[in-house]
Amino acid sequence: VHMAAPNMIPKPAVKTDRRDSIRLGHLFQSGSMPECYIPPPEIEHLRLFTRNRKDLAHKVTLVKNQVHALVTRNLLDSEMKGVSNIFGVTGLHKLARLPLRPEERAHLARCLEQLELLAQQEEVMQVELAKIAQGRKDVQFLMTIPGVGFYTAIGILAEIGNIKRFPDKQHLASYAGLVPKADNSGDKVSAGRPVKKGNLQLKSFLCTAVKGMLKSGQTTAVTRFYRKKAESQPAQKATVDAARKLSGEIWKILTFEVPYREEDADLTERKEKRMNEVAEELAPAISSEDLAALAGRLSGKTDVLDRL
Repeated sequence: VHMAAPNMIPKPAVKTDRRDSIRLGHLFQSGSMPECYIPPPEIEHLRLFTRNRKDLAHKVTLVKNQVHALVTRNLLDSEMKGVSNIFGVTGLHKLARLPLRPEERAHLARCLEQLELLAQQEEVMQVELAKIAQGRKDVQFLMTIPGVGFYTAIGILAEIGNIKRFPDKQHLASYAGLVPKADNSGDKVSAGRPVKKGNLQLKSFLCTAVKGMLKSGQTTAVTRFYRKKAESQPAQKATVDAARKLSGEIWKILTFEVPYREEDADLTERKEKRMNEVAEELAPAISSEDLAALAGRLSGKTDVLDRL
């Protein structure tokens, strides 16, 4: 099966299905048809799983923002003074004791209920991810990078797919949308922001990995590169530049099946131990009967779902 990349084929002035089929046939016959990567089923499953996990984090952020807005709206920021994280143990106790109007208290309760549900779902997904990561050499190799845990490693692997389809590290960086745009003509040379086309999920995972490396406190070529860039440009742009450098390291690791050249063996051992501990936890198996029962309970709320 060959899947054409429509955004890379110039649109003709006259477009019909018959003309398109003839044109695609000519492009394919000449070997010049741009194609999309079709991931195998196991990679597609990993992508779906890690993207669902990322979507879960996005939902958590939305709810947390509502809580922050509630505190500010009621002029209660002073009540949370001295709390670095209002969703930590101390912060949650203070939230529960805020002098709020009944309607605002009800809104806060709804937000906390949503966070509790999302946290439970994340715990289950974390166990399943750890079970997937166990015994995979490629995951173990990526976990030798300081700040990269099994979730980030699986996310990177899911978005890359087969590393052999990238002949060099530059192609991988381009695929992730980390290379600068070029608009050159004659003596005019222009290099702007990173290209917007690319795998944004992979770009996000790589930027997360860079932040993890900085948080780990380990000094590596990537963190030194980031700090040098951050001296003259915004942190976000420096993170993207460092992610491009990290993508090159990842290409070497996966292509030659070697650990990260600046690995901290003790840190890697602790991460693998943590992964194995999580994998040993029991994740509830969902049966068809469980789904039927859930659908039955939800069927009584169809009018609510229609309103939403």
